[in-house]
Amino acid sequence: MNDNSFFLSFIKLLIALPIVVILAYISLRLSNKYLMKYNKGKNMKIIEKIPLHNKSSLCIAKLGEKYVVLGVSENNIQVLTELSENEIKECVKDDGEYNFKEALLKNYKKLRKGMKNR
Repeated sequence: MNDNSFFLSFIKLLIALPIVVILAYISLRLSNKYLMKYNKGKNMKIIEKIPLHNKSSLCIAKLGEKYVVLGVSENNIQVLTELSENEIKECVKDDGEYNFKEALLKNYKKLRKGMKNR
């Protein structure tokens, strides 16, 4: 009788667990769609993000009418530099997309030249 009870409980678990997982997945998908629609920023936008390490990255963000390069880590966010309108125009491809890698390399080379001249 005890083995029969255990077997019945195990079958109930096998039936209930996938149902709970599916319901959790559906609720997360629906809430994510709602939150993304609700939280869509009009004045702030991440243009591009490049991971540097497991918990750090560089981002180009548009804040109002300004473009900034942000250093993002697990514990803080720092504004590294502000980009001019000309630098942004140079980074924009013909199809209207940004090429962050080229902009980063170009600014890195400028920074290295400035450090050598000191």
